[in-house]
Amino acid sequence: MTDRVTLITGASAGIGTELARVFAGHRLALVDRRGDRLTTLASEIVAAGGTAPIIITLDLELPDSGDKIAAVLAAEGVEVEYLINNAGFGLFGRAIERDRVEQLGIIAVNIRGITDLSLRFADHLIRHRGGILNVGSIAGFLPGPGMANDLQNVGFVLSGRLSGDPVRPRRSYRPLQPARDGAALSGGRLLDAAV
Repeated sequence: MTDRVTLITGASAGIGTELARVFAGHRLALVDRRGDRLTTLASEIVAAGGTAPIIITLDLELPDSGDKIAAVLAAEGVEVEYLINNAGFGLFGRAIERDRVEQLGIIAVNIRGITDLSLRFADHLIRHRGGILNVGSIAGFLPGPGMANDLQNVGFVLSGRLSGDPVRPRRSYRPLQPARDGAALSGGRLLDAAV
């Protein structure tokens, strides 16, 4: 039987770190662009008696990020049982005044990344009767001046548009809306989770 993992993106800080601690009873695969923080978190999990997580240092903005994650998991001989799409970010300011490449980066992480990982590991989730947890802010349900691109992306995350396709609908997909859990605003970049 293949070992199963809970794959958590954006695991190096904030909600992602807390979710890793919550799921520490599972074997974990932690993804984030800040490998030093993942290493610290992995050490904490092991010190508390958990299994050493698989650490994948990677920026989900990269077009081949899903391929790289899949390659690491295959090399480790594991399949995804639970997928926690926590990585994400937004930009504050008028879209016309913000950097176009940065704005496309939001879409790469918040939409393409979630879609890629959800579809890529759908067969694992079905086989292991697992599920998907997408993390996004309740702000995705509201209009917001200076945050149109971000709010549209969060709206997609919370909509569950993928929930009826790859995995059992309503039983395996859950959106998490952590706005009241302390999203941080830093340098014009809204950090909804752990980016």
